[in-house]
Amino acid sequence: MSNEPAVLERSRELDRFCEALRLARSGHGRVLVIEGPSGIGKTRLLAEARGLASEIGLRVLHARAGELERDYAFGVVLGLLDPVVASATTERREFMLRGRASLAAPLLDGMDDGTRRVALNDEHSLLHGLYWCLVNLTEEQPTALVIDDVHWADQPSLRFLVYLAQRLADLPLAMIAAIRNGDPAEEPELVTRLVDASSAPTVRPAELSLDASRELLVEALPDALGDDFVQASWEATRGNPFLLREIVSEVLADPVAWRENAAARVAAFAPHSVSRNVALRLTRLGPDALLLAQARAVLGDGYPLVIATALAGLDGPAAATATERLIDANILSGAETIAFSHPMIRSAVYEGLGSAERSAMHVTAALLLHRSGATAEIVAHHLLAGTPTSAGWALATLHDAARAAARKGSPKSAVRLLRRAVELCPDDRAAPLLIDLGLAEAAAGELTALGRFEEALSILDDRQERIRAMYALGQTLYRYGRHDEAATIFRRGAELTRNDPSAMLTFEAGFMCAAQYVVALRPELRARLRAQGDLRSRSRGTTADRALLANLALDTAMSVGDQPATWTAELAQHALDDDALFRAEGSESMAMNLAILALLWSGRPGDAQRAIDLVLADARERGATLAFAEASMVRALIMYTRGQLAEAAADAQAAIHGMERGWHSGVPAPQSVLAQCLIERGEVDRAAAVLREVAPLLGSVATRGMKAWFYAARGRLRLERRDAPGAYADFLAAGECLDEYLAPASPALIPWRSLAGLAACAAGDRKGALALIDHELALARQLCLPAQLGAALRRRGTVEAGPEALVHLTAAVAALEVADSQLELGRALLELGSRQRRSGAVTEARENLRRALDLTHRGGATAIAERAREELLASGARPRRHVLTGVASLTPSERRIAEQAAAGHTARAIAEELFLSKHTVEWHLRRVYRKLDVCSRVELREKLDGHHSGSPVR
Repeated sequence: MSNEPAVLERSRELDRFCEALRLARSGHGRVLVIEGPSGIGKTRLLAEARGLASEIGLRVLHARAGELERDYAFGVVLGLLDPVVASATTERREFMLRGRASLAAPLLDGMDDGTRRVALNDEHSLLHGLYWCLVNLTEEQPTALVIDDVHWADQPSLRFLVYLAQRLADLPLAMIAAIRNGDPAEEPELVTRLVDASSAPTVRPAELSLDASRELLVEALPDALGDDFVQASWEATRGNPFLLREIVSEVLADPVAWRENAAARVAAFAPHSVSRNVALRLTRLGPDALLLAQARAVLGDGYPLVIATALAGLDGPAAATATERLIDANILSGAETIAFSHPMIRSAVYEGLGSAERSAMHVTAALLLHRSGATAEIVAHHLLAGTPTSAGWALATLHDAARAAARKGSPKSAVRLLRRAVELCPDDRAAPLLIDLGLAEAAAGELTALGRFEEALSILDDRQERIRAMYALGQTLYRYGRHDEAATIFRRGAELTRNDPSAMLTFEAGFMCAAQYVVALRPELRARLRAQGDLRSRSRGTTADRALLANLALDTAMSVGDQPATWTAELAQHALDDDALFRAEGSESMAMNLAILALLWSGRPGDAQRAIDLVLADARERGATLAFAEASMVRALIMYTRGQLAEAAADAQAAIHGMERGWHSGVPAPQSVLAQCLIERGEVDRAAAVLREVAPLLGSVATRGMKAWFYAARGRLRLERRDAPGAYADFLAAGECLDEYLAPASPALIPWRSLAGLAACAAGDRKGALALIDHELALARQLCLPAQLGAALRRRGTVEAGPEALVHLTAAVAALEVADSQLELGRALLELGSRQRRSGAVTEARENLRRALDLTHRGGATAIAERAREELLASGARPRRHVLTGVASLTPSERRIAEQAAAGHTARAIAEELFLSKHTVEWHLRRVYRKLDVCSRVELREKLDGHHSGSPVR
């Protein structure tokens, strides 16, 4: 425990600490926030919390945010973890970074990876890795994180603390954080979210009572100064412990003056006079003490005495003596490290310096730290606060610090550092800085000056470096969903590399990938594709050739042209053959997903699924959360097409979660797939809620074609709710979005014409309905798309009457038997069986209805399965009722986690793979066990196997 005087009137707060720490030790993680004004004793309470944690066997990791250090990305997190990492053996380090914790290695290594360009990491993957690093540490020993002055924490650290706070309920981990109210925070929303994530009411220490104030003063002062002095001190400070101790320091600094009329002197004391009082005390301690205090105020806490001594211009003995005086005067505290006894004292000393003097001292501090081997980010912090200098070491440090910030997923910090370096760098040496600034600006969502970037490229001597830099800028813009800007960069790159066919093709392919998302660029995209000649003959060529082929395949698959779908599918398959695209860039490939979508929309969803599973596995392994979200969206479309609704909904949900990590390029497609899955399950109100939630985002969706999925889903919802006019309008809106983009669009994307036909029929316009459906039938036949042909024939049969209906429905089933779409086949069998039953063909009806029930039940389309069951009952059959208490009752997330658990994966492995926490996985598993009435994973596997293989009818 602390050697300081006992804390007064804080027993209730200490009891709260004990409770939280003991719960954490038993595996029930807790977040406890201490909030209060400056001087109320938060830091002292944290010191007590650290002592309590150590006493009951918790590892204690502690850090303190600094007012002047907000630009140091993950500075607070590194303050917590650096002591553990630095002292770890190789074996123990491997343990700390095992599994998904390895994603945090770029941050915890703190080393340059040797790249010449800024390498931008995904911040969320770092957060995920840090979370698992702490999981690993808590498996070794229960842990307490104690963080002071959180309101001053850097943004990435704050985001991690919030991320962790939302996931530590099942960990032997306590987080105790102190926040000063009344001070503007850098990120007030994040601070509020951290407070909201607290699992217990906020601790708000009160001011000391008169009795406690008397006890503090009497214990600290050797000579009693009387009750009037105590009363006056309490009234002047309102019982604030820090201010009371400031009075004590004043008395001890000049006891003779205070022996007479002490109460009157106290009356002149006020909180706003702290700076004046600190300055007076420093003056009394002598010039050496003042210089050393100023040096430490500029440096910040935690730096060795030798650096502070050099910055103060003192020799060793003088600095040691000054340090002792400062500790005795309660300016500094000398516990584990030398630091200011309170942030208010540091602020008072720092503000006492003139602005010019402060700036000059920061530059000197930067140079001293640079020479001592401090990290670039620490040195750069002082360069940003100091007088601008264009010295070579300073520019190199700013550049290195920017690269470090980028590796930590903090492009905004990198931008600030690079802008300062560019301002100071001579023009003939600025090219590398300008290039990296362009990359960082692109990642930070800021406008990038293309002309400035190109000018910088022209100065570079290394031609290959020029090409790599420009391509990296285009890729970065594409990755962050800025497709129009990315296309501009790639187009310019193709122009600049006209004399280098290989490089030019790489830029051409990049342009086409980006242009796929931009309506205005469709004509140029197609013209450039035509200019490439017969791409099929180059299917075994370079990676760029494969990417061009992927673009041609996608453009052909989405549009209505002269070639059948089989021809288009072969193009897409050639692009993916030999895994050339995958080997080149893995899940970060721009062209890979395009080729997979081309396969899907060419009638090969099974092949598309096999390819997208590779992409997802790679994204998980890399911790590439944006790529994971995009691949999840693609897989959701694939699984919905195949009729696997539980899988489709789970993938759509994973893509939606990706929006929390900055992914927006596919919105609102995943929400639309999820809504349609919910409609098929009969959960219409939940589907409506999903669409309501995404509707406000439509205005920010850059690609109008993407909005078609929203209108199609809302049309389905309105049709289900018998709003035929509203559904009709939505389906037409979906068609307008697609046709504006593709003119005309393949029905493989969205069968909006036949859906609009159903809505028109429901509204009483049978003639208009047949015209719309027949148009889609013609397109499906022209493109040789059996799934779309079968679906359109089913809808034609639905609006028909008499024998014509049976003809179309029979043809629909025949077409869908050869298509990989069990949901559509189940629908067609249901409609055919229903019509047959009504026409008296009961035997044939039962067989078709049994198959319809089996297919739709297996696919999770419970609403359609219930209709099939009702029709079977009406036909005299006795189907088994499947109510929502078994496997069919599981939500998409529960179903995916249940299947992983049944396959033998641990909760940790499932959490790592799905970017979740162990607590979330275990919570879902508890719900799964309860819903399925099982007690073990063996029973769970049997239940799931029985669901997959069992027949839903007897």
